Amino acid sequence: MSDNDARSTTLLRWQRITRAVAVVGALISVGWLVHAMLAPSWFAIALGGWVTLPFVLAWGAVRMMRKVRGTLAVLGITSAATAMSTWLYFDAFILHPDAQGGLIFLFLPLWQSLGVALGAGVALVLDALAPTRSAPPA
Repeated sequence: MSDNDARSTTLLRWQRITRAVAVVGALISVGWLVHAMLAPSWFAIALGGWVTLPFVLAWGAVRMMRKVRGTLAVLGITSAATAMSTWLYFDAFILHPDAQGGLIFLFLPLWQSLGVALGAGVALVLDALAPTRSAPPA
């Protein structure tokens, strides 16, 4: 296997891991939304799209990465968004239930989307600035 093949295999592996973390984060967010719903409605379906937006953005960002460094940056951002979703939804609905707890479904995805977008921009810069290794002279 050549050096380029090994790098592309490593890149694909990290991209798959990042996508898996994004899917887990989206499922956790939708799970908490279903937990909080009283009855299914069109608003709840639209809200389901809204709570998954940060993870869709992360999925798209990882598709743009061409090097491992940028992909790892997106993985870090996606992991942070997933951990933040898990903890804050748990806090809002289990630890400190409150009548205003449902507002987390409006504001958390907004802040996560902004964080993912900013982080993806930094990851794109890291990806562009990552050195490319040329093959050693024969």
